[in-house]
Amino acid sequence: MALMLSYYKNIPYLDSFMVFDMNVLVHARQAGVQPDSYVQMTDFDNLVSASDVVTVHASLNPQTKQLIDQEVFKKMKNTALFINTARGGIVNENDLIAALKNRTI
Repeated sequence: MALMLSYYKNIPYLDSFMVFDMNVLVHARQAGVQPDSYVQMTDFDNLVSASDVVTVHASLNPQTKQLIDQEVFKKMKNTALFINTARGGIVNENDLIAALKNRTI
């Protein structure tokens, strides 16, 4: 499974990845985001705990600053792959380093 935060509709060729038979979970901060046939909307906690691949695609703003922190890493599978394509301030880098060193993820 994969996680896409917020702007999943801006990811080119998302439909091409479906050949891999992935279940794509999405969390959007705004309730008005309508899913398409490629994704399943879910809450943030379920998204991070159920995903094998966690990718972050979000803008940096007061609501997303330090969004990914120690508590989020603890909820993730210890085998999860974490990819941040968003701004650096969304991830607490010290917590990421600790999660990697402690093999939390």
